[in-house]
Amino acid sequence: MIDNGSGDKRPVLIHKVSGREYRGDAPYILVSIDGRERRALQEFTPKLPLLP
Repeated sequence: MIDNGSGDKRPVLIHKVSGREYRGDAPYILVSIDGRERRALQEFTPKLPLLP
């Protein structure tokens, strides 16, 4: 979750190493139904709270 400075938080994808926010066309849902590998996205990880 990222705080925009006014207390509003939103889920984002963050690069694991650089901390850079993903700004592609569909940043919130990454689903590969056909099984193809998306190497361009492998350095990104969802930054959401993990459920127990």
